[in-house]
Amino acid sequence: MENKSLLIIVINYCRYEDTIRCLESLSRVKYKNFTVFVIDNASKNNSIEKLSSWIINNNEKGMEAGEIFNKSSKIKKFIFMEHKYKLIETTENFGFGGGVNIGIDYAICNNYDYILLLNNDTFVEENFLDPLIELAESSNDIGIVGGKAICVNNNNIINTGGKINWIRGYGNKLLAKNKLNVRCEVDFVSGCHMLIKKVVLKTIGNFSEHYFLYYEDVDYCLRARGAGWKVFYQPDSVIWHSESISIGKDSALRYFYLTRSRIIFNKAHNKLFPIFFIYLSALHVFKIIIWILSGKVNHVKAAILAELNFFKDVDKF
Repeated sequence: MENKSLLIIVINYCRYEDTIRCLESLSRVKYKNFTVFVIDNASKNNSIEKLSSWIINNNEKGMEAGEIFNKSSKIKKFIFMEHKYKLIETTENFGFGGGVNIGIDYAICNNYDYILLLNNDTFVEENFLDPLIELAESSNDIGIVGGKAICVNNNNIINTGGKINWIRGYGNKLLAKNKLNVRCEVDFVSGCHMLIKKVVLKTIGNFSEHYFLYYEDVDYCLRARGAGWKVFYQPDSVIWHSESISIGKDSALRYFYLTRSRIIFNKAHNKLFPIFFIYLSALHVFKIIIWILSGKVNHVKAAILAELNFFKDVDKF
């Protein structure tokens, strides 16, 4: 099984401490046939210097550079391309999907068997890769596999993958308690920990860049399922995750992107979109009253701007 090559894609934006912790955990992984592709999304701090320093001190020598795929205007600089840990600096912040697509293009160009999307605010257990690849290899129909994510702060399971509620227009990211430790087919898995076969990448292409943050992973899973692939949850693959460190778990900015992406996702996939939008608008009225009473003016603005932003660009979705 270890003859299967894997490109691990990690996106960094201004959080080099978390990214380095993630890389340090990857350096202890027992499965060895992988390369790590760190994509710095035009961080505004000294992330490039800090990540470069870690790579200099920890890189394994002798890795081939691989073919440099058609150099996109997104890329400012290639760094350490001949090493196991590679670093790309982008010209601007292209969001999660835009960053991931740089890695996907490289993986396809260099014929990797799999890619793994891994959030930079995670750290992994040393055997986390084997169960993912074993399950993916067990059937030609399985195109995407995700694992179990446990919260660093309280040991709660926070991501497994799950089913989509089309009235509310979002995915329940936790399975029922009796399925948390059972491998099973799901509608989607989280992009924080997501293995994708090469043939899926070649069949359905890159991630949508309409979203910028959130729902790109769910969108991709639905596109894969629509093309005939199965998406599976593998509980034996475990990572530890600190949620929403980069923009704050309860921040107005997070709510803006979650809401905007939720609307875009439902416009693309939900046959019940009018019902969903009525539900969301009613929910916003209720939330806005609560936020006004509690002084969360920025959250009020975020909810309104998310809907206005969608209508401004509705023809694109």
